[in-house]
Amino acid sequence: WNVYVFNGDGKQVLLDALEPAFSEASEGQREKVTGRILNAAACMYVTAKHFETDKGNRDALLATATFIQNVQLLLSEREIGMVWRTGGLFDDARLKEMIGAEGETFIGLLQIGKYDTEDIPTPKARQPIDSHLIMFE
Repeated sequence: WNVYVFNGDGKQVLLDALEPAFSEASEGQREKVTGRILNAAACMYVTAKHFETDKGNRDALLATATFIQNVQLLLSEREIGMVWRTGGLFDDARLKEMIGAEGETFIGLLQIGKYDTEDIPTPKARQPIDSHLIMFE
């Protein structure tokens, strides 16, 4: 995988690279995305390298997703918040070209930062593990 980190003034580089994709977005979406990027302490644009085989691409996707999950767990231990965005706006070929990620598969934009414990959303109801588990005994 590759990780492109945008923090400090570097977040403006990400916003500039998003400009072509923004031209096709609504003004509301543009403002929402811009605010989220500027309010994050850092953004990580994560990609998987492209392979010639389906197996290689699947393995790269799974390994990269595992990496992201491990980053999320590490940040959580340190009481740092992370949001994993996968929206189409970030999978724009022009954005990839501008940051040097052409030919790579976009996996996610991670928005990282401290959070106010009063702003933690109510957890969503989760399905019990039994609804996903098939036992053979």
